[in-house]
Amino acid sequence: MEARIAVLEQIAKDTKDVLKDLKTETSTLRSNQERDFRILFGAIITATLGLAALMAKGFHWL
Repeated sequence: MEARIAVLEQIAKDTKDVLKDLKTETSTLRSNQERDFRILFGAIITATLGLAALMAKGFHWL
């Protein structure tokens, strides 16, 4: 009976360690996701302004 309890305690410890690792990885992914979104948003704004400038030049507004 004691051996079964030891096995269950080991499983609980391993599960706790895995959950801690998952939380760490999740926070890392979230910070990377925020950085990627900022880069993508900046690229979209830059492309939009560039296309607007090309249109303005093409319609002789500048």
